[in-house]
Amino acid sequence: MNISFKLLRNTAIFLGVITFFWMMYDYFKNYDDQVPLYKKANDSFLKKNYGEALLLYSEVYENNKNNIYALEGQARCLFRLKLYSKAEKKFKEVIRKEDSFIPGFANLGILYDTIGEHKKAIYYYDIAISKDKKIAEGMKWLARFLKNIQYKPSNIKERRDYLKQQLLLKKDRRKLKDSNLDSLQPDFQM
Repeated sequence: MNISFKLLRNTAIFLGVITFFWMMYDYFKNYDDQVPLYKKANDSFLKKNYGEALLLYSEVYENNKNNIYALEGQARCLFRLKLYSKAEKKFKEVIRKEDSFIPGFANLGILYDTIGEHKKAIYYYDIAISKDKKIAEGMKWLARFLKNIQYKPSNIKERRDYLKQQLLLKKDRRKLKDSNLDSLQPDFQM
C-alpha cells in the first residue's frame, strides 16, 4: 500500500509540474502585446475619455487589422464624440468585415436612432435580433451592477417595438426621442 501511495503522489506531482510548464509555454507563445493597449482603450472609454480611447483603439487596429473589437471600439468612440457620419462608416466597415458581429448591427441601429433615422434604426435592430434572440433580453442585472447602472435600460427589442408603434401615429403625435432618457442609455456590448 505504501508503494502505491508514493507512486500516486509522485505521478501527481510530475503531472502538475508538466501542466505548469505547458501553461507557461502556451502563455508566452500566444502572448499578444496589443492586449494591454486594448484594455487601456477600454478603460479610457469607460472613463468617458473618448478621444484617448479612439487613439488607443486606432493603434491596436493598425497593428492588427483582424481585430474587429478595436474597429468597433473606434466606431463607438466616434459615436460618443458625436462624429456620426464617421461612426456610421466605421460601423458599416465592422459589418462588412464580419457580418455575424451583432454589436455592430445593434450599435448602428442605436446610431441611426440617435440621429433620427428611425426606419434605418428599426432595420438594423431587426437584423441584430434575428441573428441572436438573447439580445432581446437586454442587460443582465449583474452587468448593470458592475457598471453602476441603477435603472433597467430598455433593450433593443423594446426600443424597436416602441419606434414601430410611434411611427404608426400621425407625425404631430409622435414622441420618438426623450433626450434625458436617451442620454443615459449605454452602448450595446456583449
